[in-house]
Amino acid sequence: MQDMKLFLFYLFLIVVGGGISYFLINKVILPFLEKIEEVSAKKLMRDSKQMIINIRVRCLIISKWGYLITF
Repeated sequence: MQDMKLFLFYLFLIVVGGGISYFLINKVILPFLEKIEEVSAKKLMRDSKQMIINIRVRCLIISKWGYLITF
């Protein structure tokens, strides 16, 4: 009888621990990671846009004067 109670107690702990883990992963950790991903993607887009602008300016300088002026 004592073994059965111990088994049910451990089973209860496993189920409760699994539920808590599921909640933390799906409701807390994943939304946080998605928010970080959005911020990183916006920063990457901003940086790549600036890089494209720099390349266009340098190409304009090359086509206008025939040489590249490095900044």
